[in-house]
Amino acid sequence: MIMKNFTIALTVLAILVVYCMVRAIVNKKPISRPITWLLFYDLVPIIGNMLIIFSGMYAPSFVGYILYLVGTDWLFYFLIKFSMAYCDYEFERTPLRWVLLFCTIFDSTSVLLNPVFHHVFAIEEVVLDSGDVYFKLVSYAFHYVHLVFSYALVAVTYGIFIRKMITVSRLYLEKYLTIFVTLFIVTIWESWYVFSKQPVDKSMLGYGLCGVLMYYFALRYLPFFLTEKMLSAIVSNMSDAILFFDNKGDCVYFNDGAKKLFNLQSGDYSAAKKTVRAVISASDMDDCENLKVIRTLSVDGVERIYEIEYQKLNDVRNVYAGAFVSIKDRTEEEAEKKREQYLATHDSLTGLYNREYLLHKMEQMLHDNPGTDYLVLCSDIKEFKLVNDIFGRKAGDSILINVARVVQSYASENSVYGRIGGDMFAIMMRKKDFNQELFESGSGGFVHKEGSEVYPITMHIGIYEVKERDIAPSIMIDRAFLAMEGIKNDVQKRIAWYDNTMRDALLWTQQVTATFDDAVKRQQFKPYLQAQVNSKGVVEGAEVLARWEHGELGLLQPGRFIPILEKSGDIVRLDRFMWQTACQILARWKSEGKNDMYLSVNVSPKDFYYIDVYEEITALVRSYGLEPRMLRLEITESVMMNDVERKMQVINWLRKDGFIIEMDDFGSGFSSLNLLKNLQVDIIKLDMMFLRQSIDSMRTRTILQHIISMAQSLEMPVISEGVETREQVDFLTEAGCTMFQGFYYSKPIPLAEFEGKNL
Repeated sequence: MIMKNFTIALTVLAILVVYCMVRAIVNKKPISRPITWLLFYDLVPIIGNMLIIFSGMYAPSFVGYILYLVGTDWLFYFLIKFSMAYCDYEFERTPLRWVLLFCTIFDSTSVLLNPVFHHVFAIEEVVLDSGDVYFKLVSYAFHYVHLVFSYALVAVTYGIFIRKMITVSRLYLEKYLTIFVTLFIVTIWESWYVFSKQPVDKSMLGYGLCGVLMYYFALRYLPFFLTEKMLSAIVSNMSDAILFFDNKGDCVYFNDGAKKLFNLQSGDYSAAKKTVRAVISASDMDDCENLKVIRTLSVDGVERIYEIEYQKLNDVRNVYAGAFVSIKDRTEEEAEKKREQYLATHDSLTGLYNREYLLHKMEQMLHDNPGTDYLVLCSDIKEFKLVNDIFGRKAGDSILINVARVVQSYASENSVYGRIGGDMFAIMMRKKDFNQELFESGSGGFVHKEGSEVYPITMHIGIYEVKERDIAPSIMIDRAFLAMEGIKNDVQKRIAWYDNTMRDALLWTQQVTATFDDAVKRQQFKPYLQAQVNSKGVVEGAEVLARWEHGELGLLQPGRFIPILEKSGDIVRLDRFMWQTACQILARWKSEGKNDMYLSVNVSPKDFYYIDVYEEITALVRSYGLEPRMLRLEITESVMMNDVERKMQVINWLRKDGFIIEMDDFGSGFSSLNLLKNLQVDIIKLDMMFLRQSIDSMRTRTILQHIISMAQSLEMPVISEGVETREQVDFLTEAGCTMFQGFYYSKPIPLAEFEGKNL
């Protein structure tokens, strides 16, 4: 009966091993290959045992013991290989592999040679109580070597798992501990049969069962277990409150987040159920498949915002299995969202609307009130950059906050207002609510105090009356600022209204800027020459002046385009063009033998910032083969307003190279004498506007006489420009002036006309 049961158990076990091996072969996981080889060599000793049991004869039993012993050798070898792969250790390239492989081959060969040398084992017939014949193994010396080797391999396997269990996270401990315990039980099973001298060795049942269990734990059970374990750990440590309910609606789990939120005690599932049903109504939980709501809850006396998600769960057959509730604290996110929404529409410093949102509100107000007349008022702080430079950024911010309060207090109830950038503010209000006296008094009505220093804060205001309601609010603001630009330097006037002349000026500015490049390419800028005449009436040279022969508008005087080009910076390109044109004229005159004439050209303030003036001018003169004295350079007082030292250095370099420097419009500014003291120039050009605009002409004449006398003392010739009458010529000649330029002699004329008269 015992042998029969053993036979049945071994047969069933063999079938299970074959099944597990086939399943392992088709499995795609990396561990499937090592477990397949392990099961294969687990099957070899099982087949050997089946030969011993089923045959009952000497020869098949002898072969069965050889298969059994050789199979266990390779079983233990592949057990180590499986253990190394399962524990994530490298095996193929380690010295351990080659040592074990050599020992396994040696012991297997020793067993296979047993029929020749009879050094490992012999078998003897045993008749069991049941009458069955069984051939029992009799150990010789090398069988004990085989046993020692087998136990050594098992010990190595234990070492691999023990090392892994010591170093691995406790989350994964059971993954390795399960197989370790299985191996340990099989080892005890095997040892008992080896050392107890039982007539029938049934230890192979342990080997087979061990192989099946390893397959199950490695490929079937543990992945699900780990997933469950990891999900449990994740859910437990989440800051969100997580609760699970069974199909009866009873709470079966809640994590630490739920305990903290609802002040729950461990295991108090009834309290958890009651609390959640209070937060989510019972009807919602019963009727809804899923629900997501935002609720405000009081936690420790503080109102906080939570996102509550309720979800019913169905099994694979779509049968209701339970539900889970997730409660996430959204207080900070909601607060941040409100901050972002606020900053998207408001200025962070002053709290007023920002530019984008103000434009939106203006457009909305115009749309909603089609019959109402509106004004757009824009302001900025006079010389605010100076305030920042003197008092610092913090003081500047404080001033802006105070200005914002003033704007807010002066705006009517039906107004929209905001900060549109820097120190610029804007209001759109009903025309009937506007009080100009109030705004005039308020625009200069406060001061900034910093210690003992007091700085008056003055604002200029530009006003646009909304008559074209279909234009963009941004253009309305631009028009208000355009009105304000005209009074920025006016200390008395603080409010300016936009009118069509400003619009026309703006359009003309845009047209000049847009067509300048094309005008240069088409050579529409022409040199006009105004003669410079000595006291004998002889023309010694001329000043080169730019005129624009516009394709549609005809001849444009410099006052219509020069200020615009100076503001845009395009004056630099025009100056460079006129310098080159003057050099071309002088080179042609030189080739014609007319070497005594010179030409004067203007150097604008912006030339010093955008180009290397010294390099540009000297290169031009060299390229045309001219003497520097033939090209005179006129600078104005405004050139020397900033970066004086660098510009003086450039002027001194030019003078050393032989260029003659003229100070143009002398006397028209407020610091001409101071500039003359520091700046070395060769010629002074007196502005006769000084004489014409004076109320007391005798006083003016006296001043002019002294200026001319002073220039003579400094050995600086004087050219009087703007001379229009004979009386002016006589007076200036008597005062000592020897060179003249003005309409009395000639207005600026085209080159060909100048050459026809004077050459």
